[in-house]
Amino acid sequence: MSFQQSFSYRNADRQRSAFHSRALKGCLWACGALAAVPFLAPSAAHACQTECTPRTALMTAYTTEIQPLIKATKDRHEYRIQGVRFTIGSLNGEPVVVFMSGVSTTNAAMNAQRVLDQFNIKQIVFSGIAGSVDASRNIGDVVVPSRWANYGESLYARETDAGYQPSTTVRKAGLAAYGMIYPRLTDVLSARSRNKEERLWFPASESLLALANTVNGVALESCASATQCTRDKPVLKVGGSGVSGSIFMDNADYRDYLHDVFDAQIADMESGAVAQVAYANQVPFIAFRSVSDLAGGEDDQNGKHIYSSMAANNVAAVVCAFFKQLSASPLSASKV
Repeated sequence: MSFQQSFSYRNADRQRSAFHSRALKGCLWACGALAAVPFLAPSAAHACQTECTPRTALMTAYTTEIQPLIKATKDRHEYRIQGVRFTIGSLNGEPVVVFMSGVSTTNAAMNAQRVLDQFNIKQIVFSGIAGSVDASRNIGDVVVPSRWANYGESLYARETDAGYQPSTTVRKAGLAAYGMIYPRLTDVLSARSRNKEERLWFPASESLLALANTVNGVALESCASATQCTRDKPVLKVGGSGVSGSIFMDNADYRDYLHDVFDAQIADMESGAVAQVAYANQVPFIAFRSVSDLAGGEDDQNGKHIYSSMAANNVAAVVCAFFKQLSASPLSASKV
């Protein structure tokens, strides 16, 4: 190798070394700069990937719940994303995207986040049926809780000779246990804080609850057929607590436990999960639920197969009235 070739190789090595050194410093600087940022901006900055008109998301879990709402939606246009059908349009003057999340907490959380990522969502409204865990809430009633908990977030304690012994390393919610089942707090990671937050309750929007309180005069159905009618005339109730879990609740004793310990009025399989997604994304949320069954409190069999359509019609009627109020209010997605 000539002196000239050796010099050229050494020079190239020095240049590569200098380049990698600058790149490393740049990376370290960027990482340090990012570390100095306490948390990302609120996720209201989500990029709308599919359609960007400001809209209110209207969610249901399954077909019986969505049918009357789709029928009431005008100027419909449909998108299919990852197997989910999203229908955009206008419901009583409010720009909406209406869709089914699928049944249960995982589907509900996954598709609540999906609608936030794909569309320009200003608030989320859930409409569906539920089981009553409060003796004062009857078949056909429409309930709009002010807060939601995920009761399925629990510790199942090991059984010993001394009884059930819950792990001391698992943070429990401080509520009474049901046998081996100890309610836990839910971990939340979000733009609200750089640190993990632990919560039991996820709130509905105070502004949307106040608007729901202005809904009145909605005629609620009492009969599923000529021979199958509710004992009491259905009513609309705004406020109180709701609970959710990936469990179809049909047990009288556990029903009483949910009411006594969580002070819950109704139990369903989706709302608490959507409330958590909305909370993490700092998006206003409210859920309307009509009672289709007594979650195990019936004398003979669960009444959902009898009253689900009637309950779905009742909650849809209230939600449509709510959207009429919403479209005329400052909370409308068209005015935000």
